[in-house]
Amino acid sequence: MAIISKDHLSHSVDGKPIAVPINSSFQNVHTGPTNTAHFHEVWLWVNNANGSVNEQVTVRFNGSNNDGKIKVIVPPQETLLVLPGIPIKGNASALVIDIGGSSANSANCFGYVNKIEG
Repeated sequence: MAIISKDHLSHSVDGKPIAVPINSSFQNVHTGPTNTAHFHEVWLWVNNANGSVNEQVTVRFNGSNNDGKIKVIVPPQETLLVLPGIPIKGNASALVIDIGGSSANSANCFGYVNKIEG
């Protein structure tokens, strides 16, 4: 039987939001499991704290090119669900999710993972 537990994103301090830097310096958000029998179901929201400008946010998987990127436009003072429970399978080389925005520190991200073991 699988064991499921909820936890904050691995690069969040005690579940606090993570500042989204400008795209030239992506910020790690979560590192997946290294056990191949485990999954992490990742839930990630992005908030644009800017009062007047859209923020383009890029979420990458292992710093990948276009085949592993998600780009969204977050309107001013809005919050969007960007990763709606995306399952990340364990691998000896853990998958890393990182994030960057069109301007420095106008947005932040937050979320949680459901850790599924077995």
